[in-house]
Amino acid sequence: SPTPTSTVASLSAEGTAESRAAHPHDINSGNPKGVIPGLVPGTHGAAAEVSAIVAPWVPAINAGMTPVELDQRGTLLVPLTPPPLMTVANLVMRYDRDITAVAGVSFDIGAGESVGLVGESGSGKSTIARIVCRLIDPTTGTIRFDGADIGAMPASTFHKATQRADIQIVFQDPGDSLNPRFSAFDSIADPLRRLKGLRDGMALRTRVLECATRCGLGPELIARFPHQLSGGQRARVGIARAIATQPKLLILDEPTAALDVARQANILQLLDRL
Repeated sequence: SPTPTSTVASLSAEGTAESRAAHPHDINSGNPKGVIPGLVPGTHGAAAEVSAIVAPWVPAINAGMTPVELDQRGTLLVPLTPPPLMTVANLVMRYDRDITAVAGVSFDIGAGESVGLVGESGSGKSTIARIVCRLIDPTTGTIRFDGADIGAMPASTFHKATQRADIQIVFQDPGDSLNPRFSAFDSIADPLRRLKGLRDGMALRTRVLECATRCGLGPELIARFPHQLSGGQRARVGIARAIATQPKLLILDEPTAALDVARQANILQLLDRL
């Protein structure tokens, strides 16, 4: 039988069970008769993910199981649903004077999935973003990321955790979130130095220029400081900084809120391309 594998894909639907059911993996290369009639033959080259091998397959289908395809022995393969990349359960955040900003929020984020958190101003969206990014500690609740209980790690020491590089955030205000003493180059390079151990040299410069170019920042801009950049350019620096470590989870805290309409459209198009 095929060897189970797991895939972490950023901002795509590849990791969803629905995607795999619609595009079954082709484990029957050279044996098209093995595919269940009516299913789309798969084209993926990686090993299929299976949660069970069921034979004979007809009773399984009649029992309501999701048919994917048959192997060369006529055995039904049932797709494996991978665990969520992040699971947040019963998240509560109370501030002084017993002000509740977040009350019992729970959600899952799958690998390769995009999740939108919608609410009116002051409803706690930014608070949730900062909690799951481990910048602040919740009052109660659990946060699991990639199999680890990161909610049990204090926010004050999370920068030392291996998961820090895998969770990055783009803040609302690109001006306030950039160090005024850092050039655009240093802002993008900072997480690479701190979290990836890159030192000044060709590897660091290459990675910074790659991220800057992907975000629409030319080489002539990366030597500038925040006050020398437009609002849209500062937003691009913040995005380039967030993707520099190639995180598994990228949190966007209303990244266009501080921009005018024209620049908002440009940044949204950039995020769509990324």
